Amino acid sequence: QAEWEDIKPVDTEKGTSGHLGGTWCDIFAKKISTISDCVLIFKRNRTKIKDSRKTTGPFWHGEAHCKFANCRTFQMTILNDPGIHNDNIIVEINVSGRENHKTAMSHRRHTRKTERERIRKELGEFTPTHIHTKKMASANKEKLLSGNLDQVPSIPVLQKISSEKNLQDRYNQNPFLDISLVQQAQDSRSEGTALRHHYVQFIGMSPLTVHMYSMPQLQAMKKKIDNRQLCLYLDATGTVVAKPPNAKNVLYYALCMPLEFPKPTVVPLAEMITSDQTSVNIQNWLNCLSRDYTSIYKKEFTPTKVETDFSWAIIHATLASLSKCTIHQYLQRCMEVCQETEPCTFTIVHICAAHMIKIVADKASKVKCSKSTRTLFLHAFAMVQNAINLKEIQMLLHMILNVFSLHTMTSACSSINELQQAIQKQGFNNEVKAALDTAGVDQERGKDEGKTQKGIVRNSPFTRLFNEVLTMQEDNKGEMDRGMPTNPHFCPDLVNIFKPYIGTLPLWSGIMLGHLGQTRDTNAYAENWFRTTKTVVLRDKLHRRPGQFIQIMEEFVLGRLKGSEIHSARQAYVGNDEVMDDPTDQPLTQKETWQKKGKKLKASITILQKCKKNGEDKYLPTLVW
Repeated sequence: QAEWEDIKPVDTEKGTSGHLGGTWCDIFAKKISTISDCVLIFKRNRTKIKDSRKTTGPFWHGEAHCKFANCRTFQMTILNDPGIHNDNIIVEINVSGRENHKTAMSHRRHTRKTERERIRKELGEFTPTHIHTKKMASANKEKLLSGNLDQVPSIPVLQKISSEKNLQDRYNQNPFLDISLVQQAQDSRSEGTALRHHYVQFIGMSPLTVHMYSMPQLQAMKKKIDNRQLCLYLDATGTVVAKPPNAKNVLYYALCMPLEFPKPTVVPLAEMITSDQTSVNIQNWLNCLSRDYTSIYKKEFTPTKVETDFSWAIIHATLASLSKCTIHQYLQRCMEVCQETEPCTFTIVHICAAHMIKIVADKASKVKCSKSTRTLFLHAFAMVQNAINLKEIQMLLHMILNVFSLHTMTSACSSINELQQAIQKQGFNNEVKAALDTAGVDQERGKDEGKTQKGIVRNSPFTRLFNEVLTMQEDNKGEMDRGMPTNPHFCPDLVNIFKPYIGTLPLWSGIMLGHLGQTRDTNAYAENWFRTTKTVVLRDKLHRRPGQFIQIMEEFVLGRLKGSEIHSARQAYVGNDEVMDDPTDQPLTQKETWQKKGKKLKASITILQKCKKNGEDKYLPTLVW
């Protein structure tokens, strides 16, 4: 009935007549397929008008014949007008001829209208090959053997429908004009914003550059900045946006922040897609974000910390835009903070601890030494990462140089024992094991990752501070000649790996994180967001055109922010204690748990009677029953 009401191919009230609609053909073909394996073509279908002179004629009559040559013909008739609200419509069918599908050919009806729309929705979740295989598995085998492929659209047809689906949301074939039209469409749907645009704030054509952030994202930043709790995680990934013509590979940058939604998750507060991965382009993006934030809230955009990977383009851009200094000035300010001559009022830039130890593990894997020596060195490096003051680092450097630079066991024995005892108290064994397991494996990273610039190391105040410790050497050849036992961990090449990173100590150690109550941090939030983007948001359909990618991300990001805001508001309204105490407010994922009953202390009747007699009833509730 619903299909009948939606079709309405003729208007009998106005006295018009017409041919049978395509959707009607699909309905009749589906009904006739229950009694025949023929592939039908409909023709000469007529409906009687309201005031027709042919009073004895049928309301509708039509004809259909099979696509196979010399096969059946179907004459169909509806005698009286059934009306659009009739549940039972009787169609008389007269079949003439015999079924003749003996040729090697196969036929099927064209995929049109409702069936095409239904397949288009399925293609949003599955590929054309996947849908073709599913329909082949559920199709009637006898019909397929007879050459009737009505139930199984061919792969080229499914690919054509998939192409139509991809083009229906595309404003223009030109990717740059498409982005501009997407921006205009988003602005027209928004209710108004303090920013110049709703979501896409800047579009650059050469190189391709798109800045994306909105007012809800700026508001989320402000709440954290006011409490001095805004810790951001910055990283980039590829493969999510297709490369436009005559452009380099396009990367997707995201400045992420963890939040509750209602469980811990992550959301980007600013995004950029660009084909230019230079520090100038990244700095321009961060400067635009800082400019808009300052113009709206009349306050400086000063995140507490920005976590990133070892990419000098990102590090330089972040320092110049958010910390308002160069790398040399930043290291000098960090030295003053560590020596307690200046408070930490600037944005801290820190390199992911897991990423850093992976770089060192890759270099250590190329050094000829035992596995136990390499593991001990990586644990020692992780100890330095966890250090929160200069005195602790100086002590660790002494131990590391003694363990890996002294020839004899007699000289290095005490340092080895001290280092092993210190390692046992730490909890980063998983990170070290992961770095060892993946050492030497090529991963996606920038060209400058893991390369410390010589000028920075040479002019760093931390290099000058630890220069005396780093150059300490002990000549014990005489002991070697007298047959002293050798040090099994002797490997100066490992120390040479460690030395270049001393100059950039504040970037990867915990001496600056100590002000935030941390010793180490990773960029896992940004990596988690990229995994969510590829697997959940894009459903593993990568290399999207820029306009489509922007549309998908705008809906998902703003939806997640709105959900987090509503969850926080409800928690503040109801109250955490009430929510936790009332079982009806618990989520549906709660599990039934059973706790062991503790030992009960029985109070004898004599004790209770004495307490009541002496007027000590008020102490009875304190008894353990």
